Amino acid sequence: MALLLFPFLLLLSSPYAQAQQNITLGSSLTPEGPSSFWLSPSGDFAFGFRPTESNTSSYLLAIWFNKISDKTVAWYAKTTDQDPSLVQVPSGSRLQLTSVGVLSLRDPTGTEVWNPRIVGAAYAAMLNSGNFVLVAPHGSTQWETFNNPTDTILLTQVLTAPKMLRSRIMATDYSNGRFLLNLQTDGVSLHSVAMPTKNLYDSYWSTDGNTTNLVFDASGRIYITTDNGTQINMTSRVLAPWGTTTIAPHLTQMVRSGNMCTQRRSAIHKVRHGQ
Repeated sequence: MALLLFPFLLLLSSPYAQAQQNITLGSSLTPEGPSSFWLSPSGDFAFGFRPTESNTSSYLLAIWFNKISDKTVAWYAKTTDQDPSLVQVPSGSRLQLTSVGVLSLRDPTGTEVWNPRIVGAAYAAMLNSGNFVLVAPHGSTQWETFNNPTDTILLTQVLTAPKMLRSRIMATDYSNGRFLLNLQTDGVSLHSVAMPTKNLYDSYWSTDGNTTNLVFDASGRIYITTDNGTQINMTSRVLAPWGTTTIAPHLTQMVRSGNMCTQRRSAIHKVRHGQ
């Protein structure tokens, strides 16, 4: 018996560029009605409230592909503690970029349930790359979803060590799942996670060396860089930069006589832009 799992997604987006549309101080979103998300200029990505598949009265704060039929989620808010967990809110909640430049998510009682711990942003923007940013008055990026990933890496995204990505438990359940990518300055490793103890099993794939970045470049290649300039490929082929396919690592679990073995393979994960 074989079970195919996709612990981390690596997705392609369109290069189509338009003028950036800034989200001004005082702007807000609510789960219901027309003001539930902010679009990128191209319309490819949306940032805002997304109902969960299991309970349409419960919402994620998320980024998703807006022009494809299944609205694939590429990022979702998690708590900022040491063991980040999923943030969900009910109807009546509100996300606001306040007058003092704080992005704050509050439930219907007014209790704050999430903010990225940034003060003094001049504006926010949902970029065509799929990156949502908070920008300082002098123009530098104060906070961005690209630097705070969940289970997905988008084209042109660069992760700088230390960083961890955690799979979701299943396609329709965004709780922390059974696989973890651990990007540290002394190497990169992939682990299975024991549930519910959250203990890590020994890595089933790893690299050694003084790691600096994990890069998903514009050609569709995914690689690790080290401090001496070496590039270690994580994918076996280079993809057309704006094509319809991307390689995503996945696991094949085989259960035989009560024993479980884990093998690393690669698979083609298709994304149809604009459908």
